[in-house]
Amino acid sequence: MRDYIFFPYAPSFLLLLFILPFFIFFIFIFGIPLAFSKLGIPPLIAYSIFFLSIIGSTINIPVKEVESKYFHLNEITFWGIKYKIPHIKKTVIAVNFGGAIIPVAISFYEILRILSQKNHILLTKVFIAIIISSLLFHFIAKPVKGVGIAMPVLVPPLISAFLGIFMGGNLRLLHTHLERSEL
Repeated sequence: MRDYIFFPYAPSFLLLLFILPFFIFFIFIFGIPLAFSKLGIPPLIAYSIFFLSIIGSTINIPVKEVESKYFHLNEITFWGIKYKIPHIKKTVIAVNFGGAIIPVAISFYEILRILSQKNHILLTKVFIAIIISSLLFHFIAKPVKGVGIAMPVLVPPLISAFLGIFMGGNLRLLHTHLERSEL
């Protein structure tokens, strides 16, 4: 019998495995403060929100309990007689604290900040982006038994980033264009 040494991972995967922690560290140090500073949030609060979001992703807040239209029969034996008892399954509808409450709070803060600046054009673009993304997410998301409503993990951030770039653009150029059109 011969012994074979089999290495299951390609060298490129190992390179990725060693580079990935540095990439995550780079995003953590530079990306989070940059993203939140564009929203007008100081770095200390940005890191606090980030950690609260990560810790809060383990917290699900039950909102409603719904009885399923499907049931299965439990069989029990009492004094030698078998009885079939229907067991109606219940579904708990919950909201994730780190994945829903915190992002909605940040979005609400951002809408209030735009309102305080009286930038109605940007506010209109924000609401159009919300409507477009909501419709796209509605069509992409599918119910998965035992999991809930799910969609591919990269779809929401990619659609949001695209809409942010497409709808937002460069605000300095927008303000310059508006000032020129008023003259």
